[in-house]
Amino acid sequence: MKLPADPAQFCIYRRSGYENVLLRFSADGTTSNPPGHAEARWELSNSGEVLQFSTEDGVCTARLQWDGRRYNGVLLGWIDASLEIYPAKGFAPTAWSGTDDEALRELTVVTVADKFTPGFARLWDSCRHWNITPLVLGFGSEFGGMTSKVHLLYRALVALAGSLKTVMFLDGFDTLVTAPASAILRTFRDFGRPLIFSAERNCFPEPDRSERYPPVPTPYRFLNSGTFIGNARYLLWLLARWDAAAWPADASDQLLLTDAFLANTSALALDYECRLFQCMHSAEGDVEVDENGFRNLVTGTRPLIVHANGSSDMSKAVEWFDRVTKTAVCC
Repeated sequence: MKLPADPAQFCIYRRSGYENVLLRFSADGTTSNPPGHAEARWELSNSGEVLQFSTEDGVCTARLQWDGRRYNGVLLGWIDASLEIYPAKGFAPTAWSGTDDEALRELTVVTVADKFTPGFARLWDSCRHWNITPLVLGFGSEFGGMTSKVHLLYRALVALAGSLKTVMFLDGFDTLVTAPASAILRTFRDFGRPLIFSAERNCFPEPDRSERYPPVPTPYRFLNSGTFIGNARYLLWLLARWDAAAWPADASDQLLLTDAFLANTSALALDYECRLFQCMHSAEGDVEVDENGFRNLVTGTRPLIVHANGSSDMSKAVEWFDRVTKTAVCC
């Protein structure tokens, strides 16, 4: 099997003792790497024109030359490396038809929380109600600023590369999960896109960015960084491409992600219809609760994750969840 002559390819380089490095490359062996990553080129031991896969699962062996450059203070020369090759176009999800157990194995819910609070307890309980165990980052450490959430997520994606499939990030203190993993995955897959961010009514924190957003058919037009879901490998690649590890920890993660989105609106999709995520700020009147859960009266959808961003009113969500958990026999 040969590497297709498609310039939109990338690979993850793994070697014991060094942090993972993402390389974007084309079929002729040239690379275009994310900012902040070492520049490199690969060469074939047999001087072939295309890279040959050595196994059927897409893992191949090549040699990398680092051109005498330093990466993390280590001077690297010729290295034997294992490369995992993924077509960028291969991340479009297919429809989900798996069981609840399969969904629980595929979906990883990630959050950041430095301490135990009522809001964090509510998120944890809502996940556990659906048999989901969240991956909690930063617990017990000093909170370093809003963008430190992105840094912690990036490091987790690097450390767990290859073991995560679909990742859903939720803010730790003001979100609630109202549906099982199978429903979340089914809705995510229906988008046919590798990464979905929630959308809200307000362009925060810089309203002047609103003129650069494309028009949409609902009031939920603007990116919200507190809840999103995506293919883990694509998310890792995209954060590296944006050089998110170098973003200042005390900066606004929402502003930085907004600018990254506006620079290339095809990199990810926004949940304009609140099919997955409901941002409550300036939208409390848009939502009603019935025996089947939440319903957005504006879009006609039933969001699965509720996010009380901007200190918005979450009482409807809390009352509904308390009622469901008290009456439920099992999950």
